[in-house]
Amino acid sequence: MRPIAQLQREVLRLLGLVSAGADGFDADDAALQVALVNSRFAVMWEPYVATVVDAAIVDRVNELDLSRREQGICYSVAMQLHRFCAQAWTIIS
Repeated sequence: MRPIAQLQREVLRLLGLVSAGADGFDADDAALQVALVNSRFAVMWEPYVATVVDAAIVDRVNELDLSRREQGICYSVAMQLHRFCAQAWTIIS
């Protein structure tokens, strides 16, 4: 499913930026990537997505959205999103 693939791609890019270390860290790139992750996550709330995904995925999106709103897109939330995408692909397949 395309929204999950797009979310996963942007989360992996964010994890790559964060993993680059202090020498390779660019705050502007990181801020842009966080905005991209947030925008891709917002797509998961679109009505057409909610009607075609499994209920387990919708439930997990709700949980992750709470973490994202409380903590922002930090490393732990990004890892949760990454695991979610992998689990979603398992459910869809």
